[in-house]
Amino acid sequence: MLLSLFHRTQGGAALLDWRVGAFFLGAVLGLAGIFLNISWLVTTALIVLLGGIVLRWLASRDSESGEQEPTLHE
Repeated sequence: MLLSLFHRTQGGAALLDWRVGAFFLGAVLGLAGIFLNISWLVTTALIVLLGGIVLRWLASRDSESGEQEPTLHE
């Protein structure tokens, strides 16, 4: 059951590396901005994280098989 959460669909696997990279970059930028108290760095982190959400939307839209990525409720 736990492995089904990490099951990659054909469309979602193409952008998975980019999404993971966007998450980690956004997390590092956000934590650095909070630690250094630099508001523009926190704003940049939010923009990077929103870019990851856009990549997720593109991956589900480009899925040819009609399957979307599994959610936690499935």
